[in-house]
Amino acid sequence: MNKKRIFMFSSVHRWNDTRIFYKQATSLAKKYHIELHIPASFKHEIINDVNVFGLPLWKKNNDRRNIRKELWRRIKKSNAEIYHFHDPELLWIGIKIRVYLKKKVIFDIHEDYESAILSKNWIPKYQRLVISKLFSMFERLAVIIIKNNIHTTELISDKFNNKTLNKEIIYNYPFRPDKEPNTDCKKHNLIIYVGVITKIRGFNEIIKALFIVKKSHNFKFLIIGSVPETYEEELHRLINDFDLTSNIEFTGLMKYEEIFEFIEKAIVGLLCYLPEPNHLVTFPNKIFEYISKGTPVIASDFPLYRQVVNDSNCGRLVNPTNCDDIAGAIIFALNNPDKMKDYGINGYNAIIDRYNWKIEETKLLKYYDKLI
Repeated sequence: MNKKRIFMFSSVHRWNDTRIFYKQATSLAKKYHIELHIPASFKHEIINDVNVFGLPLWKKNNDRRNIRKELWRRIKKSNAEIYHFHDPELLWIGIKIRVYLKKKVIFDIHEDYESAILSKNWIPKYQRLVISKLFSMFERLAVIIIKNNIHTTELISDKFNNKTLNKEIIYNYPFRPDKEPNTDCKKHNLIIYVGVITKIRGFNEIIKALFIVKKSHNFKFLIIGSVPETYEEELHRLINDFDLTSNIEFTGLMKYEEIFEFIEKAIVGLLCYLPEPNHLVTFPNKIFEYISKGTPVIASDFPLYRQVVNDSNCGRLVNPTNCDDIAGAIIFALNNPDKMKDYGINGYNAIIDRYNWKIEETKLLKYYDKLI
C-alpha cells in the first residue's frame, strides 16, 4: 500500500538547526512518505526514513528569494497530499498552494511573529510598529485561507480564535530520553548555551555577568550555535574587552543528535533572553533540551519559563537585564554542584513525566489522520 505523501518545507532554518522539523518529520515518517525540503549542504539524504532534499544555503536575507523560487518550482511538480511549513515569509506560497493548487496546507506557528517584528534590528525602529500591524493583518487573513494551523503555546493559539480554523496546540518538547543522564560526567566548571546568539537573547548581559564571575571563579562557557553577521563584530569586541577569550568556546552549528552529549556534561545551561514581546509568549526549545539531559537551567524570570522551572524545581530564575543577578546565579551553580545535580534530576523527571515529545507525537499523528 502506497503511503500518503507529505511535503514539509522551510526557507529559513538550515537542516542542522531545525530541531522542531526534525522531530515532526521523524514522527510523521512512521505513517507517511515524508519529503523535507530545507537549506542544506547536500542534495538528498534519507535520515530516519525522512527524505531530506537540500535547498541552497543562504548567507543574507536576499538569498532566500531564490530559495522561495526553487521551493515553488518543486511544489508545483509535487503530488503530495499535505504541505506543511513554519516560516512566515512562506505564507504567500502557502496561500498559492491552497488557492491555485487546491491542496491541504498546514501553517505551523511557533512564534508570535507580530511581536517578533518589533525586535528586528534590521528594520528601522520608526517602521517596526507599522510593519508589525500590517503583517498581523496579512497573517490573520492567511491563516483563515490556509485553515489548518499548529501552535506551540496557548498564548499563540489564543490570538487566532476564528471558529472556522482547524487548529491544534503541539508543544515543542524534546524526545523522551532512552536512558537516565550520566551525572558522573558533569564538568563542574562547564556552562553551556545552545541556539542562535543574538543581542536580544541577552548575550551582552551574559558576557558582562561572566566578567564578574571570572573575578572569583574559573569556568568554560561553551556556545553551540551561529552568530548573525550583524552581531558578530560587536559580540567578539565585547568578549575581548572583558578578557574572556580563553573562557569562551564557539563550536558553530552542530547536528541535533550531537548537541546532547555536550549538554549532559554541563553544570548548567543559560537561557537569559531579554523581555522582548515574542519571548514572553513562547517556550524556547533549549529549556527542555537542557533538563532532558539532567542539566539545570538559569532562565529569565518570565511567566512561561517560571511555570517550568518552579513547578519542576530544575534551576534558578534571574532578571535577564541585571548582570549581577545573572552572575550570582552562575556563581551559585559553580559553588553548589550537589544542588545543581538535584535540580538536574528534578528536570529529567519532569521530562519523563510530562515534557516529552512522545505525548506531542500522538497529538501530531491524530491531527494528520483527521486531515488525510
